[in-house]
Amino acid sequence: MTLHRTSLAAHAFVIGLVSVMSACSDPTSSLAVDYAHIRIVNGLMRAGTGTATPVAIDYLIDSSTALPGIANLGALGISTADSANGFRDISGGVHTFLARVAGDTSALGNVYTTSTNLPYLPHQRLVGSLYYTAVVTGVLPATGTIANNTVRFQLGVDDPFPGYSLNGAFQARFNVVNAAPYTNAAGTGANISVYVYGGTTLPPGAITTYLSKGTASYASQSAYFDVTTGASVVTLVAGGNIIYQQVFTFNPGEVWTFVVQSTGSGAPSATNHRVTPILDQSYAP
Repeated sequence: MTLHRTSLAAHAFVIGLVSVMSACSDPTSSLAVDYAHIRIVNGLMRAGTGTATPVAIDYLIDSSTALPGIANLGALGISTADSANGFRDISGGVHTFLARVAGDTSALGNVYTTSTNLPYLPHQRLVGSLYYTAVVTGVLPATGTIANNTVRFQLGVDDPFPGYSLNGAFQARFNVVNAAPYTNAAGTGANISVYVYGGTTLPPGAITTYLSKGTASYASQSAYFDVTTGASVVTLVAGGNIIYQQVFTFNPGEVWTFVVQSTGSGAPSATNHRVTPILDQSYAP
């Protein structure tokens, strides 16, 4: 009898162990979920008679606008309704992504297209614990098919983690997301140069005579720039023109993203661009 009871106990242990191992290998198990995070930036515009205007979008993930997707993300919208920094939890693994003009469920509504101008459904593997920003930007024709590469599928990896430590306190850092097609007059986008000048006084002379921190490629984002805490003049330049210049205060441990969107067509300037600073994270000094 003693041997029989021991065998039953051992058998139960093995069954329990197999059950735990199965749960860990089952991608639908809550034990196996390793969440990534995704933020959606809408810089999409539609051409008109002599001008172009921003439009709302639906962003579908795995064919759904339910979280982490979003329905009717407004013109110049950023997915900040659910969190201040716009990031939404999404399971790690392969997902599909579809951006369309809000409410347009026809094939012509899909803004990602192939080389033959047919609808294209991108697939992308997301890694758990990483942060991603989806940038939807471009100028759609007033009517008809959307030519290939008008709107690129872009899912960039963010790095919203603390900067270097100085005298026991984290410094600050930021990056720039370029969702602005009218960074050139043709509406096909251009790089944005990033300048940071310490203090509250505008830098004397032409800003382009200074050394830039780096660039934010069109429909993408820049690297992260480490900055000294305190006030600095942040200047963004496209096509040789200043599209943003503001005194901005960076506090210790802060990580920011500056989202750039075009508000109208024409040559790049501060009047047809909007910059939205978003606090991604704030780490204790």
